[in-house]
Amino acid sequence: MKEAASIEKLSGEWRQVQIASSIEDVKRAPFALDSNVIVFRNKLEGDYDELTQYLLDRLNVQEEGSVTFSARGILKDDLGALSEEGQKAALGFFNSTEDILGQVRSMGARITVQGAQYDARDSNDYYWHTDGRDGRRIIQRVTGGMTEIAHVDDVLEIRRGAYDGRSDVIDNPRILTFNLGDIFANKAGQIGLIQQMKDRYVGRIDAVTHRKAEPTGKPGMIFTVDLPK
Repeated sequence: MKEAASIEKLSGEWRQVQIASSIEDVKRAPFALDSNVIVFRNKLEGDYDELTQYLLDRLNVQEEGSVTFSARGILKDDLGALSEEGQKAALGFFNSTEDILGQVRSMGARITVQGAQYDARDSNDYYWHTDGRDGRRIIQRVTGGMTEIAHVDDVLEIRRGAYDGRSDVIDNPRILTFNLGDIFANKAGQIGLIQQMKDRYVGRIDAVTHRKAEPTGKPGMIFTVDLPK
């Protein structure tokens, strides 16, 4: 396993983000003490807007709707209706999800497609929150609004174990977003009290606080998988 020190970090104030040289780093590299996100810069090729709309139509999703389905299998089928650029996007998306999943044991690998008018701003995901889980979550969004990440120093409190899972953040916090296609991992947010005390003792920062972006008025598609510790 690679040491965290072998992965570069974003320069300046966003050193909480580590830059991976491969998808394998996103899956397996340890988080540095002062990092809570690892990202692999992944350039998209092809027409992902067409691919997203194709899946929405195929799954009969309305403009206000959203559907989540298993990440494996569907992108291999019936791609003849897509243009050359749409097929290129489908192949690229399928390959990246397969690279992420590989042979690792995963939990709930899923793709979500959202209609152009999908709006769930009453959802907790649109508030600042830290995911409650004990493994690392890997995300790749290819269309729609990107996740917004709050600077760790602008987070006042993470309400661990709270029903809504929300975090308290200062007004007008510093926010970072990645590019569509980038593959990133969030550090596990569900840890026990003893581990919290150990983390504070060694100076390890908290898991990332983030939220969904405002609706863009365009269809969206995102891949998500939770890996065990």
